[in-house]
Amino acid sequence: MLAAILQVETPVTVPAKRTMLLENRIAVYDVIERCEIKGSSDSSIRQAVPADIRRMVEESAIRWIFTNGRTAGKLFRKYQAADVEIPMTELPSTSPANAAYSLERLIEIWGEEVLQVLREQSEGDEGR
Repeated sequence: MLAAILQVETPVTVPAKRTMLLENRIAVYDVIERCEIKGSSDSSIRQAVPADIRRMVEESAIRWIFTNGRTAGKLFRKYQAADVEIPMTELPSTSPANAAYSLERLIEIWGEEVLQVLREQSEGDEGR
């Protein structure tokens, strides 16, 4: 989906995916480092241990956080928002279980939000 948003060829290998993300200054991480979960049901998450986002933020130039779905947004606010002073935008889940949105609509919504931030960041960098 990010390849469609960025209008680049969809990478197939892990190194190619990593390159696409790095070239576009995008980082991907899970809010939860580990937990007990049944299948992929967010509502079954128990004993969640949040990822250490402070370290990632301190050692990088992360300037904006997008969460993938309501549960990720809620978990970010619960476990991590107080640890970092970075804006967060909660986007609709890209999970196939999210029948409320077609892939085309998800690409549209995510694209509007992600590309706007990337443009603003790029403009800010040019002014330095």
